Amino acid sequence: MVPVETWPTKNQIFEIVRSAAKIKGKKAKALAARGTPYPQDVGLLIYLNIFEFWSENERKQIAEVFSDAIEPSKEEFSTVWILWHDALYCPA
Repeated sequence: MVPVETWPTKNQIFEIVRSAAKIKGKKAKALAARGTPYPQDVGLLIYLNIFEFWSENERKQIAEVFSDAIEPSKEEFSTVWILWHDALYCPA
């Protein structure tokens, strides 16, 4: 059992997703600057590999931050998806 006190907070999850979006967005921009951009229809999948035992309602509240968190990669990819446990989110 993992104590609830050690579960990531909504803000920490936001930062985890935002960090991944920034890294991939920067990589896409660098490729484009070198003349080898991703094709226009390429999407991004961020695998959010954190474990906790929140209720479905709590997960929905946390998922509300995904739209702002993926902002750094929205321009570079046609879609951005987040896979979290058994749910797939497209917070466009």
